[in-house]
Amino acid sequence: RLLLLLFCDHIVGLFRGMGATCLRDVFGYGLYFGGFHYLINHPTLKTIFNESSSSSSSTLSTPGHVHTLIAGGLSGMGCYFVCFPLDTIKSRVQSMSSSLSSSKNNNASYSSSSILQVARDGLSSHGIRGFYKGLAPTLLRAFPENAVILYVYDRVVRILEG
Repeated sequence: RLLLLLFCDHIVGLFRGMGATCLRDVFGYGLYFGGFHYLINHPTLKTIFNESSSSSSSTLSTPGHVHTLIAGGLSGMGCYFVCFPLDTIKSRVQSMSSSLSSSKNNNASYSSSSILQVARDGLSSHGIRGFYKGLAPTLLRAFPENAVILYVYDRVVRILEG
């Protein structure tokens, strides 16, 4: 398959979908870490988990283990839910053959026009639900996976900050 890709599309074929990947990742990671930090520092959640900030106001209190795990799991699920259509579009762009692309000679418009064209085609043929096909198992996996990942991330950052 790799040799066929290189033979038909040359080296440019290896980078098909890079624009869609960057769009998904930049937006997704901003939402992922932004959501996590919002949930970690939200006063209502601190109250729910009985985390008082009675220490000096200049130092942030360390959130509890359960609070951090729940914030990580929810931010991961939220990120997957919002970014899943972008991931679907990215996967479809990457699986396109060069014969389906609109302009092979202009690589910049090739990637951007194919992203929009794939989005339009998917919306017209499958509706909005087509972009969310397979979301349920992804969300089931997302909570425990991201709870652990962001828990470890948060604890390592706090250790490194001293």
